[in-house]
Formats: sequence, C-alpha cells, structure tokens
Amino acid sequence: MLKVEGIHAGYESGQVLQGVDLALEKGEILGVVGRNGMGKSTLLKSVMGLVRPSSGRVQMNDKELTHLSTAQIARAGLGYVPQGRGLFADLTVRENIRLAQLGARDRAAPDFDALLSRFSIVGERADSLAGTLSGGQQQQVALARALAGGPHYLLLDEPSEGIQPSLILALAESLLSIAAEGRIGIILVEQNVELLRRAVTSSLVLEKGRIVARYGREETRHPGTLEKHLAL
Repeated sequence: MLKVEGIHAGYESGQVLQGVDLALEKGEILGVVGRNGMGKSTLLKSVMGLVRPSSGRVQMNDKELTHLSTAQIARAGLGYVPQGRGLFADLTVRENIRLAQLGARDRAAPDFDALLSRFSIVGERADSLAGTLSGGQQQQVALARALAGGPHYLLLDEPSEGIQPSLILALAESLLSIAAEGRIGIILVEQNVELLRRAVTSSLVLEKGRIVARYGREETRHPGTLEKHLAL
C-alpha cells in the first residue's frame, strides 16, 4: 500500500498542502481533482521527493519514503510522469526507455519487447528522437518509460494534456490495463472528466491544499460530481 499521512508541503512563497491523507492499493487508480493552483502537482512532487514535506509522512509497502531522495524513491518502486512528460527530447525512444531500466536495479523490470507489445509506438519509432513525436505518441513513450523501471505505483500528472480528445478512450483503457495486469497502483492528477470517469476506481478533490471531498467509482461517474469542483 502507498500511504500519505498528514502531508504539509510548499515553497518559499508559502505552504501549499495543508495535511493531506490518502491510501492506495496495487491495482487501484485514484483520481486527484481540483482547479489550477490547488496543490495537485505539489502533492505528487511531495510523494516523489521533489518537494520536501515540512511534516507528515509517505510510506510504500511499509517502507518509509519521507526523507529519501527522489532517486532513492524511484529505486524503491515509485514511477512518475510529470506534467509535460519530461522526456529527453534529444534522445531516441529506445534511449529514454533504457535509462529508466537502469534505475530498476533489484526489481523485475519489463524488457523492451514487453513494452513494445503494450505500446506499438515504442517499436515503430524506437530510433526516432522523442522530441519529434506527437503529443499522443510522447505520452505513450512516457508511460512506457515509467513502466520500464518496474514500479509498484505510478504518479501521473495531467497525462491528457496535449493529446487529441479522440485518444482519451485509448488512454483510459491503457491505464486500466496497466493497473490490472501489472498490479500497479496509480495516482492520476487530471482535469479531463471523461478520462477520470472511465479510468479511476475512486477520486478525491483538493481545494487550497486540503481534501474537501472523496468519491467512489459510481459517484465519480455520476454527471456533475466532478464538474462542480472544476468550475470557476
């Protein structure tokens, strides 16, 4: 289980997260919803060690992650796809994935052929520079790279950003497959309501760094439930 308990975190400009708690089992997909500036990305960065919490704790499978470096957290089995995907644009698709595999160390990581079977673009454009791909293709490579490290849990920040609306269904199906087949827990920060409805098993809403609502699968899918938290 991935557990976040009472996390407070922020930047020099001020505190952002105000005591966030969540728990995620393998195979589950938790949606994190809220308007811009409410702390969603800061939550993922705090779990990943990119922002150091001022209080609270993060645990994964009973291992304390709170004070570890980002590299140590990644090696422990936490994958992260940041907003904008974070690919090395001047490296090929194959090279981006190989770098992630190097960080797997003692975990069983999927080989290149296994990733190719899940993401066709990995094989079709393996020797192309990542920066030459479309938004949807880059998202596939970013997911493949995250899986190449053999993670137990994945943190995804706005994966629908920059991809065509027609690809949302395919993205949802891909996330469901990753969670179910790989027994991987996913935290999905997202504003696209259609993706959330199709993919998540539960959701929570952040406002000004606090959780103000939690919804199960059926509540999340009900029209209007999430929209009211995203409206200006």
